[in-house]
This record gives sequence, C-alpha cells and structure tokens, in this order.
Amino acid sequence: AAEAEAQVIIDTNRHSTPRSETSTANGGRHHHIKWPDAPILTNGIDPTFEEWAQAVKVKCDHDYPGHIVFQVNYAKNRTGGVAADFLRPRTRADTTQPFDDLDDLLEYLEGFMVDPDRRATASAQLA
Repeated sequence: AAEAEAQVIIDTNRHSTPRSETSTANGGRHHHIKWPDAPILTNGIDPTFEEWAQAVKVKCDHDYPGHIVFQVNYAKNRTGGVAADFLRPRTRADTTQPFDDLDDLLEYLEGFMVDPDRRATASAQLA
C-alpha cells in the first residue's frame, strides 16, 4: 500500500489560505483548506466580540459543520480571561445548563461582552 504524502499548496489564483493536498492509495487527491484559528477573546476589546464571533462561526462552519459539541468546545477554547470566566459555569462537566449549540454560547457571551449603549460610552470616554 502506498503511503500518503501531504504537502502544503498555495493557489494564489483561487485561495488566500493554504490548503493541504494528500495523495491517496488509489492516486486520487483529497483537498482540505486549513482555516485559520479564531483569535483568543479575553475582554472584548482586541479582538472585539463581533470580530471574534465571526471568526469562530467561519471556523466552525468550515471545519466542524453539524458537530455541535465540537463547535461549542472550539469556541470555549478560544476564550481566556474574563470571557472564559463567564463561560465556565455553563461549560463544566457538572453544569445543569449546558449550551444547546454555538449560537446559544455566542448569544450568552454577547450579553457580557458587548456594550448595549456604545454611543453613550464612547461620548463619555471622549469627554
């Protein structure tokens, strides 16, 4: 049996991210784009919650389509600091309120990380 060989190929005409190409035993090719990881969300400033949530959704839709547990775990593992603190009670093994899916986690975390009155906050900071 032929051993599979993997190599990174960058096709600048079609993709801005590298894809891996793996030879199969029958000589065929299997392509899978390695999507970049989302940044770590800590305080919602850099990255903002919105930037982080979009990156997490894209990664999960691409790498874990339909895998709710993987998606929730991926999002949890891309948090640190206060963001991770907010998630901890609902991601422990003994929780009575686990997240239903990625959207449930994002909605929950958004309530802590997004300022509902950004305009007033920005004005107060400029004054």
